[in-house]
Amino acid sequence: MDDLISELLAFGFTREELSHLEKLSDPTVLNALPPGQRNLKHNVKKDVVVYMNTWATNLEEKLLHSIQLNELVDTCLMKY
Repeated sequence: MDDLISELLAFGFTREELSHLEKLSDPTVLNALPPGQRNLKHNVKKDVVVYMNTWATNLEEKLLHSIQLNELVDTCLMKY
């Protein structure tokens, strides 16, 4: 478990993110769920899957919103 935590930290996870992951408690992730589905339990596989999928969707949306099309086009043109 120590190796896994070390790898996640090296990959860029913060301690706060790991704490939220352990408890399924990140407010941003929970707020993306319907109100009746926010009481997740860390030891229920279905709840962990819902949390992880919701978190991944939030991260994808955040990344998409951060991409500027002009920057992407400029980067692509520089390569060619």
